[in-house]
Order: sequence, then structure tokens, then C-alpha cells
Amino acid sequence: MLAFTVLLISSYWIFMFLSIKGWRKALEHKGVVDKVQNHLSLDVLIPYRNEERHLKRLLHDIQSQSSDLAGVRFIFIDDHSEDMSFDIIEKAKSEMDLLSLKCVGNGKKAALNEALDHVRTKHVLFWDADISIGAEYFSAMRNTPQGDLTILPVIPLEQKGIWASYAALDFLSLIGMTFSWAALQRPIMANGANLLVANQAVYLDPKTASGDDVQTLHRIKERGGVVCFDLDERLTVKTHMPEDFKAFFHQRMRWAAKSSRYSDKDTLLMGWFILVFQMFLLTGLSYFIIQGYMKMALALFLLKSSADFLFLHLVTKHFSVQNPMRFFIIASLFNLVMTPIVFIASRLFSFEWKERKYRS
Repeated sequence: MLAFTVLLISSYWIFMFLSIKGWRKALEHKGVVDKVQNHLSLDVLIPYRNEERHLKRLLHDIQSQSSDLAGVRFIFIDDHSEDMSFDIIEKAKSEMDLLSLKCVGNGKKAALNEALDHVRTKHVLFWDADISIGAEYFSAMRNTPQGDLTILPVIPLEQKGIWASYAALDFLSLIGMTFSWAALQRPIMANGANLLVANQAVYLDPKTASGDDVQTLHRIKERGGVVCFDLDERLTVKTHMPEDFKAFFHQRMRWAAKSSRYSDKDTLLMGWFILVFQMFLLTGLSYFIIQGYMKMALALFLLKSSADFLFLHLVTKHFSVQNPMRFFIIASLFNLVMTPIVFIASRLFSFEWKERKYRS
């Protein structure tokens, strides 16, 4: 058992060493820009459902931009909201260049499909409705490399409480991995809350409720397309984290469920490695505790957690969100069981998203 444990931890440290190396490389990376865009021409797609409290903030952020938005058009698509969301967007039409649409079908995918029919620019920027952006966002966008897909940074909004801190740490680890492995030329993830894609490269799988961001990335990789990334802090958007355990659990079930349709080898290899490692780690810890080897159990936990801490420290430091790190130990303990439970639940049960139920 001891030899197996050493092998287990060694493999994880190698994985995390590569991730840290990739993150450092991402920080040093300067995207190649053929030409700075003096006149930015871009359509921004924002599907929404019952986002009344978030849309007001986003509209304020857009109107507070420091640069000229003459060539930028915002396409808002209402996915059958039951609050005042649509009225808020309609009212904003007199103040900014936006197109307000109502989705005929149901779901985010149907909304995006309808919006894409109205896109007029070569590249399209995907946003979520609950994000917040800085005043220099579109100034920085003029210098962003535009390949077939450009991965842009997304971080959690500052929220109080242990639960919000756990969700933030978990989210930041995924964002860190996204840029780490993109810098190592093995992109595995992308986040549709802030994603720049060539119009002709967008892929919407009709058989899944979500996951179009990652599936578009995988399709571009498969076809030998150009995947870029930009860690410019001015391009960072902040997004709302789940407010309670139920919302968090269903979000992670949704993310796990869509993985069943992935075919990208890099993503599958990493996903299965993390899942198998977590399950063996939990088994090893349980064995040592049952046998009374508490020091061995503690050593195993600390060795794994220290690798996570090194990586997360670098990521949170870059994004200036160190506050959640106060709850790192609690988050590490909770995370021991969360990964396998979410994976199993996503295969057996339906999940809720935007007041609707879906199955994987």
C-alpha cells in the first residue's frame, strides 16, 4: 500500500508541476497580433433568462467603457424570462447600440442559434449575462489575437462566506488549468462567459444542454484551427458564483454531464486522470484511517494539498483574489469527495439549470 501511495502522489505532483510550468508560461506569453484594430468591429452575444439583477450592472459596465464602441454591437437574446429582464434591455436600446431578440425555442442553445443568424462580424464575442467588466475591456480587445478561438479570463465575483469561497477556489483552479494547458499547446477548456470565436467556427451541439464553448474548442483543435489565449487583466470578466450547495452541485453536474460527449484526447486523459486519482486518494485515506495510521493519512492529504496550494496561490495572486485562500484547507477536505460524487450523480440523475430540468 505504501508503494502504491508513493506512486499515486508522485504522478499527481508531476501533473501539478506541468500545470505550474504552463501557468508561468501563460503569464509570459504575448499573443501575436497581426494588426491593432483602430476600429473594432465586433458583435457580442448575450443570452439571458431571469437576469434582472445582473443585467443592470452589465449595462452600466458597457456604458462606462473608456473607448469608443462605434463598431461594437450587443445582441441580447431573451430565453423566456419571467422577470423584468426583457424590459430592462428594451429600455437600454435608446442609450446604446444593441439588438434585442426574443428566443422562439427553449434553452440557451436555441437562443444562441437565433442570435448567430444576426451576426454581421467575422468574430463574435460570447458573454454570460451575469458578468461584470472593467472600463478598459474594449480598449484591450483591440490588441487581442484573433484566431479561430481566443480564450479570455473569467474569475469569480467577490462574495462573502465559506461556501462562496469554496466555489471560487474550485472555479479558479479550472481557470488556471485552462490557461496552463493552453500555454502548453494542449488546450482542454474554454469558458463561454468570455470567449472570442470566429463566426464560422462556432459549433452548437443540438444534443446537449450546454458545453458549446468546450465543444467548439475541441472541434477547432480537431480541424487544425488556431487557438489563442489572452491573460490581459483588462480583459478579465467577473462572474457570479452559485449561492448555495444545491446551485453549486447542479452546476457541477451540468459540467460533468456534458463531458460524456467529449472526444478530445487531451481533455479525456486529464479528466480521467483527475477522477481516478481522486477516487484512489479517497480509498487510500480511508484505508490508513481505518488501520489507525493517522500520520500516514495526514501526510497523504498534506502532500496532495500542498501541490494544489502552490498552483492556486499563483493563480489567485495574478487575479488579486487572495481572500478565498483563507478557506483552502476546508475546501481541500470537501473536495476529496466532491469530484467522484458529482461524476456519478451526473450519470444517474437530472440537473436543474435556469429553472429547467435536463438529463445528461
